[in-house]
Amino acid sequence: MSTPSRSVVLRTALTTVLLAGAAAGLALSGEARQRAAFPHARHEGLFPVCAGCHAGIPDGDSASFFPSPELCARCHDGNQQRKVTWSGPLARPSNVRFRHPRHGELLQQAGDDPVTCESCHSEAGKGRMAVDTRVELGACFSCHAHRATDHLTDATCATCHEPLARSGFTQSRIEALPVPADHDSSDFVLGAHGPEARASSDRCATCHTVERCVACHV
Repeated sequence: MSTPSRSVVLRTALTTVLLAGAAAGLALSGEARQRAAFPHARHEGLFPVCAGCHAGIPDGDSASFFPSPELCARCHDGNQQRKVTWSGPLARPSNVRFRHPRHGELLQQAGDDPVTCESCHSEAGKGRMAVDTRVELGACFSCHAHRATDHLTDATCATCHEPLARSGFTQSRIEALPVPADHDSSDFVLGAHGPEARASSDRCATCHTVERCVACHV
């Protein structure tokens, strides 16, 4: 039996992953409705705490992660301030395993210094309203030392990442997933990947769904 090329294996994996995602109803609903950066600094005097707008974050209530159009209209009514169209951004697809309430509980139990919203979401030294919604890995690793020698090869993926089937990734995002170095070895497809999968299926599930296995193992 001839050894399938790496490109064939990856194309097969991508096809089966996409079919599985579609079957599970994970297709994204298009581009985010509003991506423009919100002028946080101009609203600093109105909201002394972040939960004034993002009331659902501390409790994990996704329905109130962002302010409602009615809240904005209290000022932007066409008289006090010009009317604005605000519907909030759609949730970004992500495979990061993170929950604000649980994170807060763990920090409290550990007795660490209070961690505020700006600890992760604001540029250092620029104040509470210098908001960057996308937290960089450095912010996580400042508390969580990365003990793996290679992030993609010997890390415990399930510590920080959800399985691919829950991610909601688009085709282009799946194609952009990095390939671990050990996948490039000549004996990986017909040799090493079986023991690797049995030893740590969580690692496989970060980038593949079970349908990927069926593509070769009929």
